[in-house]
Amino acid sequence: MSVLLERILLALSAVTTATLFAWLLSYSSYGLSLEDEGFYLNFIANPFPYAINIPPSLFGFVYHWPYQWVGGDIAVLRMANVTLTMALGSILSFLVIRRLWTVGWLQAVVLSAGIASTASLALCNGLLTPNYYTLAFHSLLIVTIGLLLADRPGRMHRVLGWILVGVGGWCCFMAKPTTAAAIALVVILSVVILR
Repeated sequence: MSVLLERILLALSAVTTATLFAWLLSYSSYGLSLEDEGFYLNFIANPFPYAINIPPSLFGFVYHWPYQWVGGDIAVLRMANVTLTMALGSILSFLVIRRLWTVGWLQAVVLSAGIASTASLALCNGLLTPNYYTLAFHSLLIVTIGLLLADRPGRMHRVLGWILVGVGGWCCFMAKPTTAAAIALVVILSVVILR
């Protein structure tokens, strides 16, 4: 009975996660907020005239090349933002689940996808367009993934983990320098505690 219940709950988790993901992707091509979103899109489309910003944020330089790759299509850019949010949330959840529990690979994947759907709360203000808030959130996820990988045995895991911490820290600085300073303190504290 418990095996049947577990399979039903896993299937339900997979269906609801896929439904939420499809719903977010389907609404990626609707709406435009001229206030904040206009600034985000202008900065992403051509960040070079805005090299000095108040408040200091250089997220447009990070998102400029993906914007060019999608040909300036805002809907595809939003879909990429949603997909990246869900993917980073899934990877982080998978690493935490595999570290704390002894579950099978399939169960860990389904559970991590279900938990990762909570990462979509970062997009809950209805703004799916990439901006400095989402870049800061993605950066924090990347740094956390890197710290979890750096703590695993094996040289490749450690090297990849510290590379991700560096990339995440750089992206965090490009999003919000104050957040980068805070995450630097967290990384230092985690290294001291883990060692």
